[in-house]
Amino acid sequence: MLIFDLMFWWRKKNITRQMEYININTITMVLIILAGIHYTTFTKSMVSAGAYPTPVKQN
Repeated sequence: MLIFDLMFWWRKKNITRQMEYININTITMVLIILAGIHYTTFTKSMVSAGAYPTPVKQN
């Protein structure tokens, strides 16, 4: 976030273009990270529940 603020301050002329670019990048990054976390937690919970066959058999 600090880097983005510095970029904004450094490029005040192209602030709207920078904002659009940074907003798109940050939104996509956050969505990808959230989707990955959600996917991993969901699959772990499903595997622990016994819905998916795990390669390592747990006794």
